[in-house]
Amino acid sequence: MKVHLLIFASLFTICAAAEAQIPPEPEPVFVSESEPVSVPVSESEAASEAASVSVSESESEPVAVPSPVAVPEALAMPSVVWTPDLEIFARYNLNLTNTDADTAWFHSFDLTRAHVGLRADYSFVHARLLLEGAYSTEQGSLFGVAGDSFVARFREAWVGFDLDSRAFELHAGMVRTLTIPSLESASRLRVIERMALEQAGFASPADLGVTATWQFPYKFGFAAMGMYSGEGYMQRELNRGKNVEAAVEVHPLAFSEALRPLAILASYVHGSTGTASLRANRLTTALLWSGERLRGGAMFTYAWGNGDDGAIEGSTLDLFVRAEPVKNWLVGARFSRTLRNLDVGDDRLTHVMLTTGLRIAEPLEVFAALSRTIPGAAASLAMPGSDSWDISLIVRTALGGTTP
Repeated sequence: MKVHLLIFASLFTICAAAEAQIPPEPEPVFVSESEPVSVPVSESEAASEAASVSVSESESEPVAVPSPVAVPEALAMPSVVWTPDLEIFARYNLNLTNTDADTAWFHSFDLTRAHVGLRADYSFVHARLLLEGAYSTEQGSLFGVAGDSFVARFREAWVGFDLDSRAFELHAGMVRTLTIPSLESASRLRVIERMALEQAGFASPADLGVTATWQFPYKFGFAAMGMYSGEGYMQRELNRGKNVEAAVEVHPLAFSEALRPLAILASYVHGSTGTASLRANRLTTALLWSGERLRGGAMFTYAWGNGDDGAIEGSTLDLFVRAEPVKNWLVGARFSRTLRNLDVGDDRLTHVMLTTGLRIAEPLEVFAALSRTIPGAAASLAMPGSDSWDISLIVRTALGGTTP
């Protein structure tokens, strides 16, 4: 019996000693997410961790970095969306000019468009820069930059914002005007030549100023107002007057997807130009069709004031069509008649253009074009060399967006 009690006492002593050497488990600590958590660490564990870190640093092994905490979507800042674009028209042109003696000819290579643009969108704030290549003597000056170098200038440089998911937009700076961009968007013939309205000098595609646009619901069109310097984007302001433009484009059958491309455009510009504040008022109406495979329209502009004479009145009629009868085969035609002075019956220019082209790839197109310009007697005297034929080969490449 004494032996059994002795053995029992020895086992009890051994178990008590072993239990004393095991550290107790820490009790769980409950804290909020915003409060830091402090966990007790024994001196032996701290020394062990320090030694492991020292070994890790000496061996140049990467140390694990905790993952960043996700920001709630409501507090996340929107990122800037950058949209670059590039468009180039490379052209070879053969010009045949009828003179009193014979037919003179001249041929040349040209770069009729070189655009590099960048647009930035940040939530409801937008900005765009567009550089355009041009000869430094383009406006008829005798002296250019480094001879007659092909230089870059700003075609657009504006900042703006929108409201109600872009139902309303306001742009300020060097902005697009309202009439020519709408017409060019419908015709898609800018690769061959400019609209008759622009060729006649009745309007410019961009100017220094501000525009406000309201998009109608359900894609029924837009209404817009603009105020500009009035000299276009190639010259600075020359008088105290400002040009005011109002435009409305309506898609009357927008409720039908098949008939939505039909549009009616009307615009009016009240303004002046030049140091003498010459009258430069314009009224434009157009019937347009902007389908995927067929585009075209008819446009008429009445002008009060033309060039350096604010007293005369003129007009221009422009009929155009562009079609894709077979996939990647493009055809187009234009007929225009410009009356430079309504008081002089033969002060007119009649222009006809035919073109055919091939889309080699989505950003690459090649065209061949034939055009004929026939001036009236008064226009021929005022514009020597206007009685001519032009045969052209054009290569167009466009990456990103395009500019009317």
